[in-house]
Formats: sequence, structure tokens, C-alpha cells
Amino acid sequence: MGDSSRSVWLDVSAEEAPQPFMRTTAALRQLPNGAFLHLYHRMRPCHLYDFLQQHHFLELTYTECDGAHHLYIWRSGDTAAEAAAEQAYHDSLHHPLSDDD
Repeated sequence: MGDSSRSVWLDVSAEEAPQPFMRTTAALRQLPNGAFLHLYHRMRPCHLYDFLQQHHFLELTYTECDGAHHLYIWRSGDTAAEAAAEQAYHDSLHHPLSDDD
């Protein structure tokens, strides 16, 4: 699987609005160079996508069959984080995450 030292995990799946947005944007502001945020949300975080674009973040989204979303988010231009996020994303497509992982 991908390089976990380059990922920051954030599970907001049990939280009610606006907590997921607030926690996610706070985590993104503190994201170290070379790292990406792996966000787990129980639904598509619609309001987050505008924030990402306005603040020069890129993302890949993987949606599980139950509707839960995994977002892999990195700063535009951070090639190390982009490579790690893309690897984690592709790993999730070939080895879906489960509670047993």
C-alpha cells in the first residue's frame, strides 16, 4: 500500500455539520510539505470542493459501495504529496479499505 508516513488521516464520518468542514480545513492549513490528507466522510463533502479549489488543493475521491467517501487531498505543486496520494488512491481501488485493515 501507499507510504503512510506521507498521509494524515482524518475520520469525520461520525460528526455533524459544520464540524467535518471545520476540522478538514484546519487539518489542511497544517498539512506538512510532502504530505496529503486522507479524509474519510460518510457522505460527499460538497462544500469542501470549492474551498479546495480556492486554496489551491487538488484531490482524488474514492466512493465506497455504501456511499462513504475517501478523499486524498494535497497542495497543488507538491509533487511528493501528489505521488503518495495517487498511490494511496490507486491502492484503495485495488484493495478496498475495511474495518479489518
